[in-house]
Amino acid sequence: MRATSETADGRGRLCWRARIAAAALLAAAVLATSATSAGAAGFQDFSYAGVVAPTADKPQSKLWVNDGIWWASLWNTARARHEIYRLDWATQRWASTGVPIDARRTSTSDILWDGTHLYVASSGPNAGIASQSARIYRFAYDPGSQTYVPDQGFPVTVSSGGMEAVVLAKDTAGTLWVTFTQNDQVFTAHSLGDERLWSAPAVLPFAQATALAPDDIASIVAFDGKVGVMWSDQGDPLVEAFQWATHADGTPATQWTLQTASSGDHVADDHINLKPLSGDPSGRVFAATKTSRTAAGDTLQQLLVLGPNGTWTQHAYGTVAENQTRSQVMIDTEHRQLYMFVSAPCCSGGTITYKSTSLASPSFAPGPGTPLIGLPTSPMINNPSSTKQPLSSSTGLVVLGGDDSTASYVHGAIGLGPDTRAPDTRIAAGAPSGTTATTARFVFASDEAAVRFECSLDGAAFAACATPAPVSGLAPGGHRFAVRAIDWAGNVDATPATESWTTLAAPGSAPAGTTRAGAAGARRVAPLRITAVARQRLGRRGRVRVAVTCRATCRAVVRVRVRGVGRLHAVRRVRAGRTVVVVLRLDRARLRAARRLLARGRVVRAEITVTATDRAGRLPAVRRVVRLVR
Repeated sequence: MRATSETADGRGRLCWRARIAAAALLAAAVLATSATSAGAAGFQDFSYAGVVAPTADKPQSKLWVNDGIWWASLWNTARARHEIYRLDWATQRWASTGVPIDARRTSTSDILWDGTHLYVASSGPNAGIASQSARIYRFAYDPGSQTYVPDQGFPVTVSSGGMEAVVLAKDTAGTLWVTFTQNDQVFTAHSLGDERLWSAPAVLPFAQATALAPDDIASIVAFDGKVGVMWSDQGDPLVEAFQWATHADGTPATQWTLQTASSGDHVADDHINLKPLSGDPSGRVFAATKTSRTAAGDTLQQLLVLGPNGTWTQHAYGTVAENQTRSQVMIDTEHRQLYMFVSAPCCSGGTITYKSTSLASPSFAPGPGTPLIGLPTSPMINNPSSTKQPLSSSTGLVVLGGDDSTASYVHGAIGLGPDTRAPDTRIAAGAPSGTTATTARFVFASDEAAVRFECSLDGAAFAACATPAPVSGLAPGGHRFAVRAIDWAGNVDATPATESWTTLAAPGSAPAGTTRAGAAGARRVAPLRITAVARQRLGRRGRVRVAVTCRATCRAVVRVRVRGVGRLHAVRRVRAGRTVVVVLRLDRARLRAARRLLARGRVVRAEITVTATDRAGRLPAVRRVVRLVR
């Protein structure tokens, strides 16, 4: 929704008709490309001039999914800093939110979204430079503006000096952990209740965590009530290993259990990427790793799987002859598929390819794999990176890469199917009712990330749009905005999100066909207003609160829809000019359902709709969306 025009009845309209055919065809073409041919070629992004390999390093994740949007930490050359960007799936273009992360040019980061906070662990590479020490950043998310806000007291420095890669995890007790290698040793550090307070880094209590090779690295994941640290050990090339240490949540930080995941002649290299699956029968931890073997037919890239019985198994991905590097592993839990991504040739890069296999019984087909990103404008694509989160048809799949020869970002995006479920659309912020403003700005989202949007104003035909969507030229009277999401597979939200509001005549003017009434200078107020705190705690009683104000005495009906939980409603009489606070309570079953979703890291939102009737008749409905937290 980019422009408006006046219609015969004088109300503001979006200029759909002039652009509807072209816009719809363009959006459909871009979406189809993202699911098919673009999955084979990828997308050319913008320059990261001024830094080197910003999508590195192997154990780290630069992307995350939240609020139906793919996000990333990318270098903004104009502002000379890493910032939070968002991906528009319909156009496959990244846009900066303007929210800064780290301005250190040599820093690389690992990113974790836990459903409430965004955590970034970032460091420079040099252990002898204090300014390159590892830092923890924390951000809160505002769904109304679809942006992130830095939390006070952050960043926190958690190391002395830099390292090749710092990696972050959060256990079931709420403790944050980082791991890294420094001075040929494996370190961990953890938060101390308050996430602004951290322990001093400590070397893991095993001889195998010392005397490493200078380029050995470590990674960490949380799973099954534990955290696990894997590191490469190339100290002795004849007995190289990937070591694995676990720590039970809530136990003393010095208590760790050691296990060897893989060992032997040239079986390890400094390439590790981990993904956990707590309680899954197919495995608990999946590790994309690389060996140091040199014979053409030997395994170079491989997948290590920690089974439910606590033992590790090995699954070959690619051979030395295929010369691949920097493998990443991602898991589609909905379709029970596992993906591995690599760049080739080693070690400067060229093309990013992938293979997929059954999660229950991993077995990769021979050959180089399917191209995901391969562009003539970026001949040396390398360092693939994605998200720590599990995938599904709702998220799709996005992989980020970089080409140091052109100093430019690239990415690939594919839909994951089969997908027969339609997305659900919601309006997070919209027009204030009862004002004289002739403009409005709508912020909306979907419960799926691989979607495009179509909008309609005052009953006009739906046409392609993007959030935030501005509307202008609104004439006095009632208006209705509707938006629907369409996913990569073509499933359309059959119940678009809608918002209705009233635009009042400006002072000194009167609506057509009416006469002006009331004392001179009297302030016009909205006939129906609601106020609701954007983040509401359920507490023990599962309460949702909304304040309702009517200009004239009215009968207000409050309806609350909590997705995945249920619906509530209440009816109240509101006296003229008074405000009534309506408290709705989830029953025990609904409260348990909401708590289960929150415990799984899901975002739980309540959609509040208030309708009212006064002597003049039915008032336009007012709608708000709030987030429920524990």
